[in-house]
Amino acid sequence: MASDLAHQFSDRSLSSEADPLAAVLASLDYIVLERGGDGAFHLRGTAPQWFASVYGSDIKSAIAGSPFLSCFVNEIALPFWQAAPAAPVRSGIWTEVDEQGEQHFEAIAMNSANSPPLLVIQSLGLRYEEIQMLTQRANENALEHRQLGREVQKKDVLLKCIVHDLNNPLGAVLLNLEVLAMSNDEEVQGAALLALEAARRQRSLIKSISEVFSSDLSRLGRDRECAEEVSELVRGAAYVVNMHLNQALRRSVSILLEDGLTGSVSGNRKVSGELEPFVRAVENLVLNALRYAPRDSTVTVRIAAQEKGIQVQVEDNGPGVEPNLISGLFDPFIQGTTNQGAMGLGLYFCRMTVEQWGGAIRYDQAPGGGARFVFTLPWVVTDAHNSDGS
Repeated sequence: MASDLAHQFSDRSLSSEADPLAAVLASLDYIVLERGGDGAFHLRGTAPQWFASVYGSDIKSAIAGSPFLSCFVNEIALPFWQAAPAAPVRSGIWTEVDEQGEQHFEAIAMNSANSPPLLVIQSLGLRYEEIQMLTQRANENALEHRQLGREVQKKDVLLKCIVHDLNNPLGAVLLNLEVLAMSNDEEVQGAALLALEAARRQRSLIKSISEVFSSDLSRLGRDRECAEEVSELVRGAAYVVNMHLNQALRRSVSILLEDGLTGSVSGNRKVSGELEPFVRAVENLVLNALRYAPRDSTVTVRIAAQEKGIQVQVEDNGPGVEPNLISGLFDPFIQGTTNQGAMGLGLYFCRMTVEQWGGAIRYDQAPGGGARFVFTLPWVVTDAHNSDGS
């Protein structure tokens, strides 16, 4: 194969007639060989210094003596030139050893409408080290991603097992307490009702912990790509308000929904998000507001369109957030001095949920006092809608 290649090269020396393009390529450590109509290769321009250092002064014998390049020319480049596709074909990196040690090269076979086929060879030099470093980094990142995925999967399974083991006995406790709560003995019934309320709070806490850490694991393990119609989110917010009307009335608190979406944007316009976690996030904010809202006050849920997405606000007339807690308000297990038994996971869940959809959440002081929690979700841009909210 090497001897066949030798006959294809002309006897020209390493220096040729002026060729501006080839001179530029030579300055970039490329050597340019042109394949003539007779199948022989001719040097265009001037050969870079590395060529003589690695392969010697005779082009024919030097290139024919390289097994890798011989194979590339005969097995890949020649069929490529005959087929004449527009895109070039690369040899991949190969290594030659000379007195200075290992050197690394890449050859490119090219077709041109205005000139004969070209064989371009580049000395990679430091670029080889950059390629190797990037390749190694990509491999390391891929390995870390796979390892992270396995760890997330194991933790997700462990979390589900823990929740299952906690819920099973709690379910039996609740069932028996519900039976006792129907007792004709007022003392037994009263004690059972108190225990039943505590057990239900415990079940709610287990659910909250499961949702919070499932959201956290989901965020670590994968990117969430999902979309929900704004009409569904409005219905979800209305569901939360209606579900907690009785609880608000028992505390002499009004709870209102101000819908600024319906009629202002198309009901099938979509934002990044999912209905069930959205409802849970709004519910967490509403429960937080009801917990601190004073008697004869109002909790307001607002949902409105903006240029880049939708905005949801939950506002109360309570004491607001203690200043020393604001900076870490959305971290897990943050509790105020008047938390009334809360675990400090609700706002953390809201942040995890909103941020995994590309949104943001913040706390504002409500006008006249009280707390206002605000989160935004971005529009999902489709062919039917641009990103200006129309």
